[in-house]
Amino acid sequence: MRTSGAILLLIALAGPGCSDETKPATGPPRPTGIKKPVKEWFSLRGNWSGERVAKLGCTRCHGSRAQKLQWTSMTREQWTDFFHSKRHDQHAAMDTYFSPAELAGVLGYIKRQLP
Repeated sequence: MRTSGAILLLIALAGPGCSDETKPATGPPRPTGIKKPVKEWFSLRGNWSGERVAKLGCTRCHGSRAQKLQWTSMTREQWTDFFHSKRHDQHAAMDTYFSPAELAGVLGYIKRQLP
């Protein structure tokens, strides 16, 4: 019994040097450290409801004027055109502040507010 115990101790002390575990790992190359830019929306995850975007998101750029926005100042078609065209001074930035789902949601919210 002493001999087998000594052999097990030697094998344990020898470590991975006696096995195939020392072969270099193959696989995909390591990342170079260059990170892809991440969009940072106001909501962080891009999952605000249309109502929340209308109430909180618009205020970020428009300030207190956003609270006084009258959705009835334009028709449904005009609001659709507004969100799909580049006529809004901040529209080019809107798609960096809000996710596509949030912009679609706020358009739907505005349309629901109209008679």
